Amino acid sequence: MDYNVKQSLHDLVKSDDNIALIRKLLARVADPNFENSHRETILLVAAMSTEDNIGIVQELIKAGADANRCDCFLHKPLHFAVIFRKRRVVEALLQTRIRINSQDSFEKTALQYAINNNHPHTVRFAVIPPDAQVPDLWIVRRLLNHKHINVNIKDLTFKTPLMQAVKDKNIEIVKLLLNQEPRLDDSNK
Repeated sequence: MDYNVKQSLHDLVKSDDNIALIRKLLARVADPNFENSHRETILLVAAMSTEDNIGIVQELIKAGADANRCDCFLHKPLHFAVIFRKRRVVEALLQTRIRINSQDSFEKTALQYAINNNHPHTVRFAVIPPDAQVPDLWIVRRLLNHKHINVNIKDLTFKTPLMQAVKDKNIEIVKLLLNQEPRLDDSNK
């Protein structure tokens, strides 16, 4: 399969409308971990899509797509699923062997994006109106329930999720973080 056909896979995964075609391509020859020129895998692009495309995401995972592969900025599918508030995609990714504490080039984890949802992508792609940029508590809770979550990781500005929640005056998230069981195991980076 030539590069242009593989590249078109990145366009097809943005919507569940193409699920039958994706299924055929994956069954025949398509590599579910193919990267475009920006090092974006098909799964990463699917997670970045503003469409509800859980069917595509599930097909890619079933075909062996690696949920831990990152782009040139070290973003992983979970980062984008959280940023774009794709609950069903977050849930599907958490069922894989995901490294939940992985940090991107800004040293942010998915939890940090969930707590401070003022990411430039959310405004640029009009996923969340600028006046409604509040954390999705369902996603925050789901991430906090993961057995390997580390709530003490600092980002590039040396802020932990708790520090960000306090800064944002988000009392509910502060309570969730303070009630979190301490975990000494951070091997799941």
